[in-house]
Amino acid sequence: DALSEDKMNVFQVGTETGERARRLEPARVEGHYWYAVTLGGWGIAKGVLKALSSAGPMRDALTEAIKIDPKYHFAGPYRVRGRLYNKIPGVISFGDNQKAMDDLKKAIELAPESKLNHIYMSEVQAKLKSKAEALKTLEFAKSLPDVVGVAEEAAYRRDISDLENKFR
Repeated sequence: DALSEDKMNVFQVGTETGERARRLEPARVEGHYWYAVTLGGWGIAKGVLKALSSAGPMRDALTEAIKIDPKYHFAGPYRVRGRLYNKIPGVISFGDNQKAMDDLKKAIELAPESKLNHIYMSEVQAKLKSKAEALKTLEFAKSLPDVVGVAEEAAYRRDISDLENKFR
């Protein structure tokens, strides 16, 4: 379908651009971060096996981004690496919910205003701690002012609502 083909092209261009940025400006955070983000999107769109094969390079790029500027994009390097640890299976890869929680705690410390940091944390809390704690985190996220674009904030509200329904 044309939409999926367009999406794959965007991820492909994003990944290639990120690789180029990393080569040209290795001391800048942007290339490492956006390479990892687009590589993750590409892997998910391609399927589980591709996602698993891209997980190591994603983690390495995010670890490099953390060294350069952990606060970039609302603590994005910690947030995305935490998400990766949460979503990648531990049995056949390096997934680890405790590492996910550690990274997401750091993301929240560095950018407490980001709803997305709290949303991702709630998913890990539901697995490691309790759904009640996860619901408290989502309640807090709802109280935060909007800090990114209208479309992103609307998506965050949908995600919060979906997770609240899942955790109740």
